[in-house]
Amino acid sequence: PPVARPRSHAIDALRGAAIVTMFAANLAGPCLMPPHPLWLRIYGSFAAPTFVLLAGMMTSLSSQPAPMHRLLKRSALLLLLAASIDLLCWGIDPFETFDVLYLLGLALPLAGLCSRLELRAHVLIATVIVLVTPWLHRAVGYGPLLPDHLAYPWPAWRRLLVDGWFPVFPWLGFALLGGVLGRLNPLSEARRPWLVPLGVGLMAIGVAAWWLAPPPIVTRDGYSELFYPPSPQYLTVALGSVLLMLALFDKLERRFSLAWLVVLGRSSLLLYVTHVALIAFVLDEWFEGQTLPAFLALYAVMGLSLWALAWATQRYGHPLKALRERLVSAVRA
Repeated sequence: PPVARPRSHAIDALRGAAIVTMFAANLAGPCLMPPHPLWLRIYGSFAAPTFVLLAGMMTSLSSQPAPMHRLLKRSALLLLLAASIDLLCWGIDPFETFDVLYLLGLALPLAGLCSRLELRAHVLIATVIVLVTPWLHRAVGYGPLLPDHLAYPWPAWRRLLVDGWFPVFPWLGFALLGGVLGRLNPLSEARRPWLVPLGVGLMAIGVAAWWLAPPPIVTRDGYSELFYPPSPQYLTVALGSVLLMLALFDKLERRFSLAWLVVLGRSSLLLYVTHVALIAFVLDEWFEGQTLPAFLALYAVMGLSLWALAWATQRYGHPLKALRERLVSAVRA
C-alpha cells in the first residue's frame, strides 16, 4: 500500500483560503451589481487554480501513486455531483457548461495514470496540454457564454475541450502539473527553499507578459474572474501565486494556528455543493444586483454560516458515524 508522506496542515489551510475566495467569486456573479471592482476580480480568480493544482497534487503526495480504484471512485462521485448540480440547481443538461467538478472528475484518474510514468513524461504531458491551449483558442475559437458571441446549442466536445467553464485545455494540464508537484513533495526540507524563488519568478514572468500583451478581461455571464479565457499570462501568474501561497501558509502554520482555515479545507466538497445550492435556490432569487457594501455583508454571512456547517460536520460527524456503526453491529448480533 502507498506510504503517506508527512502531510502539513498548510495544504488544508491553503485549500480553506481558496474556498473563502471561491465564495466571493461565485456569489458576485448573481448578487453583485456590475461592474465588479478589479480587486474583487483578482481576489476571486485564484480559487480555481488552487483547487485544481492541489487536487492533482494529492494524487501523488505519497511514496507510491494513489490506488486507481480509489481515484475512480472519487471521480465517479465528482461526476455524479456535477451532473446533479446541473440538473437540480441550474436546470440544465449535464456537460452543458462543463463546470469545475467535471474537470476534477476527469483529471483525478488521469493524474493517477501520469503519476505512474517517468517524471519527465509526466512533466511533458502536462506542459503540452497547457502550451497548446492558445493555439486551440485561435484554431477552434472560444465563444459560448461570452457577450456578442455564439449561443447554445454548442457542440459538447467544444465545451469539454475548449470553451466550457473549465475545459480540458488548459485545466487538465494544470491538474497534471499538480501531480508533478506532489511527486516532488514541495514541503520537504530539500524542496521547500525553492518554492519562494520559483513562485516569484513565475509571477514576474506572468506580470511582465501581461503588461507587454494584456489579455482581454471579460465578464462571462455575470462572472468576472480573469480566466475567461485562461490566457498564458494568467496561468503563469496563477501557478506562481499558488506556489508562493503554499510557501507562505507553510511558514504561517509553523507559527500560528490555522485551524479555522483547515476546517474549511477538510470540508471543501461539502462546502462547494452547499454554497452552489444556496446561491441557486436562495441568493440568486432574493439578492440579485446588490451594491458592494450589501454584497460584502452577504458574503460575510454566507462565509460564517458555511464555516459553522463545516465545523459542526467535523465535530459531530465522527461520533455519529461511530454510534451508527455500533448500532448496526448490535442489531446484527
